[in-house]
Amino acid sequence: MLIHLIKKDILIAKKYAMLVMVIGIVIPLFIFWRAQTYSGSLGFILAVVFSEFMFCQNLSMKENQYSNAAALLCATPYTRKEMVVSKYILFVLIFLYCSIVYTIEIFLIPGMGKLDVKYMLTVFLVASVVYSVYMPIQYQMGYEKTKLFFMAILLAASFGLPVLIAKGDLNVLSLAEQSSYVVVSIILATSIIIMIISVMASVKIYRKKDLA
Repeated sequence: MLIHLIKKDILIAKKYAMLVMVIGIVIPLFIFWRAQTYSGSLGFILAVVFSEFMFCQNLSMKENQYSNAAALLCATPYTRKEMVVSKYILFVLIFLYCSIVYTIEIFLIPGMGKLDVKYMLTVFLVASVVYSVYMPIQYQMGYEKTKLFFMAILLAASFGLPVLIAKGDLNVLSLAEQSSYVVVSIILATSIIIMIISVMASVKIYRKKDLA
């Protein structure tokens, strides 16, 4: 059931799904070309932020345009819980795509960076916290009242992260390198717990929502 809902979301925003695939490849390469010093810490973060939140923004926009579709889906065997969970699974799949692409680029391009699972998981934690806070809010308030959120995230990532990393105020890679494997396990467990709590909140809100 869930795989069909995920396919549905991809088909609804298929143009942006293709864009996500391009972004995941191009952004790390662009950062390496323009700012090689920070390519190891900045390229992957920006690829994840833009891939995740641009796709989610445009998927929400498309679903808002065809709001009756949700009500029709609820008349099928698909449950509201499955409809919510599929959004979170899609979020994880996009992150995995960005991780795989970045890993391949690291192996193919010398000097681009080094593979650090701890760093990737730290980025996942940050992205999952933002996403997990936003989704219940969107289910509660609707897309129209929350659509500026993603724009603010993208602007902050575009202008804020490069400045902070350049100043050394936000070097996620350095933090990850200093972390032990115990801390890494805590980071991963924290990400999973946060997303589970968010899923439960979103499901609870969406079950009570009037889709008529």
